[in-house]
Amino acid sequence: MKKIYLILFMLGLSASTLFASVATFTDIKGEVTVLRKNSPIEAIKNGSLEEKDIVQTSKEGAAKIAFQDNTTITLGKETIFKIEEYLFEDGKSKTNLKITEGVFRAVTGEIGKINPDKFKLHTRNATIGIRGTEILGFVSEEQDIIECLKGIIEVCNEKGCEEVKEGKFTIVKKGFAPKRSMDKDKKDKKTKKPNPQSGSSEDTTSETSSSQDDGDTTTTPQEENSIINVSSELSNETLLENQPPIGENGLTQTPESVIQGYIDAIDPTVTAQYLGSVGNATKDGSSVTGGAVDFMFSFGDQTYEGTFVIDDNNFNVINAPITTSGFSAAAANINDGVYNMASGGITNGKFYGSGAETIGGNINVTTDMITGSVHNYTGTISATKVP
Repeated sequence: MKKIYLILFMLGLSASTLFASVATFTDIKGEVTVLRKNSPIEAIKNGSLEEKDIVQTSKEGAAKIAFQDNTTITLGKETIFKIEEYLFEDGKSKTNLKITEGVFRAVTGEIGKINPDKFKLHTRNATIGIRGTEILGFVSEEQDIIECLKGIIEVCNEKGCEEVKEGKFTIVKKGFAPKRSMDKDKKDKKTKKPNPQSGSSEDTTSETSSSQDDGDTTTTPQEENSIINVSSELSNETLLENQPPIGENGLTQTPESVIQGYIDAIDPTVTAQYLGSVGNATKDGSSVTGGAVDFMFSFGDQTYEGTFVIDDNNFNVINAPITTSGFSAAAANINDGVYNMASGGITNGKFYGSGAETIGGNINVTTDMITGSVHNYTGTISATKVP
């Protein structure tokens, strides 16, 4: 009987481990669906994801997903994403993800840093090996276009491999090896070569722009232009990081009369807490990881305070002002050093929804000389009122 109980216990443990949450939706825009065991589930903010889940975004949809090791995946419109395998455990960590269609941005976390060989991102026509930290991609049936935003990646399929360094692209057509990578800002370079018969010069393209058939890995001029155009489209895609700071579910700005009512409330101690995240985070112009936002608003006192996190740095806002049109802060503390306001304020945002259900805004903070090191941090704020 003890053996039976032990077997049942082990089976229960295995099942709970197999279907344990491995990731969370940190933001949702439009219609997003999770397919779990062939059953569709509506995706919600803070909702969990499991191994083998498939995420599908609609024509107007987008989603941001955070894994246990801080890997983040942002999905644009009409994108299909699957969690093939994921385990974050000492000595056994692995990540195996798949994008079969659409637009995505991937920022690797601890697994990609500690054991990059165990981090694989598959597209329809290639597999991306990680030696970098940030990737942007467009996936379709006929071709994939992959850009390395930070670090180095290796794009491979059964026909060959191509190393793609920071700021470069590769294109992978169905059935062919990845094309030779090129600079994001590359233009068709033309040189003048003397014509021995006329004495004049004629235009010739450089070697990397020479016409080749699809069996060759050299990128043709037409494909170079295609890559540059897609790069521009990807950069402007409806990814959540690139969205303006609007309220939850597209709500409009809260009427000033509502905020004035909160300020004029009989009980001046009434407070409202907002929890959320920092998106589109940068340090000195380079993408970094954004963290949590936790603000407490005291409408009676017309002040707010709280914290936000960028690149593992905790910034503290204290006694900053609230107005009927929004909120702003002129200073924040970090590591006992004071960081002064940059143009537009450290936090500068507005309330959204009929009852100020959400907040959205911008962060722009520059360190002062007290710490001996000057850095500029930027990002966007998105947070929801705690019931």
